Amino acid sequence: MFEARRKLEHVILELVLDHATADQLDALEKLTDEEEHIHHHGDEKSNSVLSGKFHVVLAELGGNTVLAEILSEIVARLSLVMSLHEEEQKDECGADHHRQIVSALKAKDLSKAQQLMDHHLADIVGRFRLTEGQGDRHTFRAVLENFSDQGS
Repeated sequence: MFEARRKLEHVILELVLDHATADQLDALEKLTDEEEHIHHHGDEKSNSVLSGKFHVVLAELGGNTVLAEILSEIVARLSLVMSLHEEEQKDECGADHHRQIVSALKAKDLSKAQQLMDHHLADIVGRFRLTEGQGDRHTFRAVLENFSDQGS
């Protein structure tokens, strides 16, 4: 899932540079302001929701609805996996990473935006440890079953 997301985010960044207007990038930057406010004044769940929303909105700006839907599904799956297996809660504001990505996009620097995205996604991956052989446990169905079992 992580490799698929990384590759997909690279393609999305290319599409955003081709399709997004300055006004759309300004709106995306305002979303990072909202993220930062929630990070400092809200709860962790709200922060996670906004962080995922950033990536989905970014994908939508690329103008390819199929890729945006695929990314949305990957973000949802990873959110479930993280809720089950996150080892450490970092008090790091993803809005900072997001803001830097938007700045690189505004500067039309695809390479920098992709490098920043890689760093951001590596930070997310570093928050939890999955051992070899857990792949079958992280199919969408298995994650949902495990998640629902925790509520009982």
